[in-house]
Amino acid sequence: MLFPKWVHYCKDSEIKCILRILEKQQIEKPKILEIGAGDGYMSKLLSKAGYDVTSTDPSPRMPLEFDVHNMNVNNLEFEDSSYDIVISSNVIEHIDDLEKAFSEMKRVLKNEGVMIHAVPTVYCNLATMLIQPIAYFRNILYLFSGRLKIKVDKEKSKLIQFLTFSAKVVFNVLNPLRFFISKGHGVSRNRFRALYIWRRSYWTKIFRKNNLEVVSIKKAPYLYSMHKVFPFLMDKLRYRVGKRFNSVDIYLLCVPDKSR
Repeated sequence: MLFPKWVHYCKDSEIKCILRILEKQQIEKPKILEIGAGDGYMSKLLSKAGYDVTSTDPSPRMPLEFDVHNMNVNNLEFEDSSYDIVISSNVIEHIDDLEKAFSEMKRVLKNEGVMIHAVPTVYCNLATMLIQPIAYFRNILYLFSGRLKIKVDKEKSKLIQFLTFSAKVVFNVLNPLRFFISKGHGVSRNRFRALYIWRRSYWTKIFRKNNLEVVSIKKAPYLYSMHKVFPFLMDKLRYRVGKRFNSVDIYLLCVPDKSR
């Protein structure tokens, strides 16, 4: 991953908001389950804040910041009603079968438990689209300098590895169409699709469909793009602009009736 420290820095604004939300939950010694934890950075900070955290991800990202269990959200290996809070950051937009995922999250959630999900906004997608031309040339430069790694299956033959590498370079990096627009983030097929599915009204509809009630929506006051261009620059401006045009919304959800 390019600029992991920048990814952590962007998450810091989310975590501050999430901690404020957690402080208002009247749950004694809550047990928290994080799904899609990546390298466990958020779980580590929540644990340092005194919370009992279990961290999971289907493909934990190395090096780990916290003990992350290799586990898919569609098949959580925990007993029913095991956790007070289920939490995620920039995860649910990547899940194809949200109905199954939410079903599993609700299964392991205790009665009166809550969910907290941080998801990208339309503004994040717009920033990503605007910065796309710069990211296009940046990626080409990084490719030839060795900073951009193209993953191939090392167990395949040398010929298959070469063909896989070449195809990924041509279609994912050197593709001239990428100068104008990149592929969508998460399950969105392209950035224009993401403009639609990252709206608050869309997520509210998805939550209600899965018997989840939106208690509140908080802004993480920071603006960034998915391209990780200009990391750590214009920090004060990002915070100032992000108070209105934020990259992440944080949803506090409850289950009105867990028996349903």
